[in-house]
Amino acid sequence: MIDELFEAGSLNVVYGAPGSLKSLLLLDACACVVAGVPWLESGPGSTTGRSFATEQGAALYLDFDNGMRRALDRLEAMARHRQLGDTAPLYVVAMPSPWLDLTKSNPRDNHREQLAGYVQQYDAQLVVLDNLGVISGDADENAADMAGVMAALRWVAETTGAALVVIHHQRKGAVGGKQRNGDSLRGHSSIEASLDLALRVERDADDSNLLSVEATKARGVSVDPFGARFSFNHKPTTHDLETACFFGETPSNLSPDQQARNAISDVLSAQGALNQKTLVAEVQAHLGSTKIGRDRILRNLAILVSRGLVAEQQGALKNAKMYAVALP
Repeated sequence: MIDELFEAGSLNVVYGAPGSLKSLLLLDACACVVAGVPWLESGPGSTTGRSFATEQGAALYLDFDNGMRRALDRLEAMARHRQLGDTAPLYVVAMPSPWLDLTKSNPRDNHREQLAGYVQQYDAQLVVLDNLGVISGDADENAADMAGVMAALRWVAETTGAALVVIHHQRKGAVGGKQRNGDSLRGHSSIEASLDLALRVERDADDSNLLSVEATKARGVSVDPFGARFSFNHKPTTHDLETACFFGETPSNLSPDQQARNAISDVLSAQGALNQKTLVAEVQAHLGSTKIGRDRILRNLAILVSRGLVAEQQGALKNAKMYAVALP
């Protein structure tokens, strides 16, 4: 559904501290999938940041946390920015009844089948559940009880073929130090073990509209950190959102290697196949004032080729190579 991140039939978690804009970020992802446009395109006048291609389809946001009014206001603001009409397959189900409890699996009250029913009813390819803590019934989040909850979510993803993205919380005091990245995900280790991808969202301490997103667990191809900037307008004389979206923007904590890989991906996605000389020049132009040398760009180009994200092909001239985004 979203290239390099959320694949069909996958189980994923996006987590962070309270107030880190996780819900809004994923609502924007839903709107982009419905519109069939890249997620996190660069904002007006900007060339920094990293975007992700989407496969157009229906999206469903299951809200168990914010309430109907807030969920709808946010969804409508995202839809207005993307110019989605009333019939666009962008759906929100807020505070549903009966309440979802993924510890229930008896034949007469099987909630994993209830969840699969929601997905199939809306023919949704991207499904966001907000949030894990309130759909886990009486399971102890810090105990092996969570293995059953995560198994139910995995069953739904594989049965429906949808990409499931579950919002969760970060362990208190979990950023920094010598701990393993995955230790910042709150709860029992069975939560992380069940996932295809876990993304941690952090809000910039000096710029509250800028987010950094880092993969703390990824099966298969690794995911470089990326950034997002929240952009919005209020309705006149109110604090209600009129339009809202996120643009891609490079966060200040990205390493030069990560910036180089992001820029290579962006340039090849936008321009198609390029030879090595042209690619280096275009990447340096894309990075603007961020100075990254030819050797670093070529080293990171080789990494992307080895990961299967960039295809290397023989050019028309002897010893000439052409590079393009690898086809899935």
